[in-house]
Amino acid sequence: MLPQSSEERLEAQVEFVRVWHEHDVENGVGYALVSTSLEHKRHNAARDLRWQFVFGSAVIRLDKEAGRRIRWHAHHCAAERVIHFDFRRSHLGKLFGR
Repeated sequence: MLPQSSEERLEAQVEFVRVWHEHDVENGVGYALVSTSLEHKRHNAARDLRWQFVFGSAVIRLDKEAGRRIRWHAHHCAAERVIHFDFRRSHLGKLFGR
């Protein structure tokens, strides 16, 4: 279970990813890495919003095996910044002597 403030920010991030993904698809990208078996079972699975990273990279890279451009996950520091911001905003640090 997430604190209310984190839950709201996560929902906002998912909405941001949805809009960003729609833009990517319109521009011929928007693929995610999915297993070969899933790709065969569900042909458009790689473009499904459910497979996109919540914290996607700003950089689009070429997947040489599949021959398509994908947006990989963001560097771990990006998610850490969000968590750190919420931690500071929650004032929990004061409770734990930070």
